[in-house]
Amino acid sequence: ASSLNVGGTTTLNNGTVTTTGNQTYTGLVTLGADANLTGGTVTMTTGAKGAAFDLGITGDGTLGAVTADAVTVSGNGILNGAVSASSLNVGGTTTLNNGTVTTTGNQTYAGLVTLGANANLTGNTVTLNTVDGAKTLTITGNSVLNGILGGTTALTSLAVSGTSNINTTAVNTSGDQTYTGAVTLNNNANLSSTGGTVTFGNTVTSSTNKTLTVTGAAKIDGGSVNTGSGNQTYTGLVTLGANSTFTGSSINMGGGVTGAAFLLNIAGDGILGPATVGSMIVGGSATLNGPVTAGSLNVGGITSLNNGTVTTTGGTQTYGGLVTLGANANLTGTSVNMSAGVTGAAFDLGITGDGTLGAVTADDVTVSGNGILNGAVNASSLNVGGTTTLNNGTVT
Repeated sequence: ASSLNVGGTTTLNNGTVTTTGNQTYTGLVTLGADANLTGGTVTMTTGAKGAAFDLGITGDGTLGAVTADAVTVSGNGILNGAVSASSLNVGGTTTLNNGTVTTTGNQTYAGLVTLGANANLTGNTVTLNTVDGAKTLTITGNSVLNGILGGTTALTSLAVSGTSNINTTAVNTSGDQTYTGAVTLNNNANLSSTGGTVTFGNTVTSSTNKTLTVTGAAKIDGGSVNTGSGNQTYTGLVTLGANSTFTGSSINMGGGVTGAAFLLNIAGDGILGPATVGSMIVGGSATLNGPVTAGSLNVGGITSLNNGTVTTTGGTQTYGGLVTLGANANLTGTSVNMSAGVTGAAFDLGITGDGTLGAVTADDVTVSGNGILNGAVNASSLNVGGTTTLNNGTVT
């Protein structure tokens, strides 16, 4: 037929309906067999029921509540009611006006998904392209994120209970982003939350050395964020919920780090704002732009002290490379080891505790405890409160 319009209920016992134009089913459609509906737009105002049978629409589909086996819409889909099915596949754009889609298998949305209501998508794996709408998106299951989320209109929040494959470049929310399962980065990604927190409940890994940017606050509960040789940038405060290792070429935590009970281990270069952690290890170079409080501190490479206050409450401070002072330095710890030396003629170097020093160029140099001087010292003054071992012998 050219079109089909049914004002009441419909029972589809054969299941094949083909029109060159539209099909409209105002009342409930009951499936008595697999349904293959081909038309311009197929509208099921009340919805469709038939859990044992497939509902396939070749064309656009506007659906009320649906209970079926596999549901497929080859074109654009408008879902005005809850969907319960074994699987759902929409080939075009999707508008979710009810927001509840439950499948025992997978859900695939090939085109733009517009959230007209808070969405709860429950399935084995939910695959999304682009998503827009100032609503919450909750995925109970695994997710594959292929397109930008919140590119035009930021989502209110995003929560994924299972694993996440992030193939997109951006996820934008005004509130929280919560990734409970393991996250795999397959693209350089910016996860942005303007008013919430991006939480990783499990490990984060990069398939091919991708970069990770978290714009806003971050919480690390999974213990490991590994981007290989890719950089990581955190613009807001990073809260550690477990001993955490960050692996990358450069780890920038300019917004600071907190987690007094936990280890912060940076396998790479580290750029840090204020930090309060259980202990800190930086395998490469370290740029410390804020005060640091930790049980102990170990930097493998060179260090730039641009704030100058480092307090280790229960252990030592070890700087494996040259330390450059960008401000007066006040280092408090049981033992401070700067065997590779210190430079910064305009700034004071104050050590509260024992100090082991290589060559030093600074303004006033003070060691409250014992001092071991393995290199030449060039300063405006030098004061050692305890014993001194002069292994180089030149102090100017």
